[in-house]
Amino acid sequence: MIPKILMPMNLQFFAEDNPQGDPKDPVDPPKPKDGDQVDPPERKKQGEPADPDPDGKHVYTDEQVNEIVKKRLARAEKEKQAAVDEAAKLAKMNADQKKDYELQKAQKERDELKSQLATYEMGKQARSMFEDAKLSVTEDDLKHVVTPEAESTETNVKWLIAHDQAVAERVRQELLKGSTPLDPSSNRKTKSLKDMTLVERSELQRKDPEMYNKLLTK
Repeated sequence: MIPKILMPMNLQFFAEDNPQGDPKDPVDPPKPKDGDQVDPPERKKQGEPADPDPDGKHVYTDEQVNEIVKKRLARAEKEKQAAVDEAAKLAKMNADQKKDYELQKAQKERDELKSQLATYEMGKQARSMFEDAKLSVTEDDLKHVVTPEAESTETNVKWLIAHDQAVAERVRQELLKGSTPLDPSSNRKTKSLKDMTLVERSELQRKDPEMYNKLLTK
């Protein structure tokens, strides 16, 4: 008995022609390349809500939109009111008063600029005085002594220099007896306060107040 030979059947052969007149074999969709954007699968289940943010952009609620508009309107109203008040103030003035008012405003602005320039110049003078005294200072140090006036700035600088020299002298007398370790567990010796900047001395006082007081009092 001859066994039956089973041949695989191509069901596509029996399928009807493409009604659109474009018969094509079904092919798998092309795989995306690296870096290509892949669209998320669509939701096809009935009853599922649609994606409220398909483009990845924030969607504002009506409440949020109203709040934003409200804040912007309030800011615009405030600016408008300030302009109205200024106009009303000027409207009550006669020509001479308006002129005086504008002059006062200009004078105030000029004084502020002069003060800033004077402070800058006094800062340079103060730094020069500190350099002559061999005293290192930082910008933060200068802020504590510099003023727009030359007299007060000079007084402050001289006081700080004298104070630093007095501290250095007390420390020198102490160092004549022998250097004191900054850290009891370390063999390193203290740096002379005269060689420290104001910031370094302040840092020593903050981190090791006991040692700082010893250097000042002994």
